Amino acid sequence: MPKWKIIKFRPRREQMREITFDGKRVFSRQISFTVEADGDKAGITLFMEGYEPSGHNTFGSIGFLYLDNCLGEYDVETKVGFVLKVAKKRDERTKLSKPAASTRGGRKGHLQRAHHVAKQSEQGTV
Repeated sequence: MPKWKIIKFRPRREQMREITFDGKRVFSRQISFTVEADGDKAGITLFMEGYEPSGHNTFGSIGFLYLDNCLGEYDVETKVGFVLKVAKKRDERTKLSKPAASTRGGRKGHLQRAHHVAKQSEQGTV
């Protein structure tokens, strides 16, 4: 297959506005996260607007697609420890912006924080 280019893992991407999976659409502005140490890896809690426990599998897939897009699939698989998905209500946005490790600021803020976490992971400082 000389004309084929095989990509082993999903690479990081700069463009991501929305993810649609199993009939559910989530925009990147509806997701925020916190990062904390999980041994030698980064543990991530995703706060997802509209998350419902009954849709755990769908939201779980959306969450991992989001992380794969921000960090790259290889880094998610090798440098991320736990990943929790929890509900985020519109009136909780200001509360989520207060912890030092959380991020707000739209896609640019998410990507900057995600790339920073990936870089720290590579350097062993997470």
